[in-house]
Amino acid sequence: MSKEQSLSVEDGNRLIAEFMENPQVILVDLLEYHSSWDWLMPVVDKLKQLREKKYLKIGTLHGYLNSCWNAMKENDILKCFNHAAEAIQWYNTQSKK
Repeated sequence: MSKEQSLSVEDGNRLIAEFMENPQVILVDLLEYHSSWDWLMPVVDKLKQLREKKYLKIGTLHGYLNSCWNAMKENDILKCFNHAAEAIQWYNTQSKK
């Protein structure tokens, strides 16, 4: 996904909350996936678990996770948040096929 197509923080939080089945999804202002590692790390863990399933294209999801891990090394939560949101968007398109 190019920079022009990046989701807003609000849309990214909503997308991640739906993916995580967070009941607070309707209270978007309370979501902190973009600003709290405590909120974001379970998302990365869930993506990692999905990568390990045989039916997914490991290469694509692996690329998103590598980008997220690199962002973690840089302590750049917003970059990791964006990569996680991109991975979820990709996953959602794959699960509809």
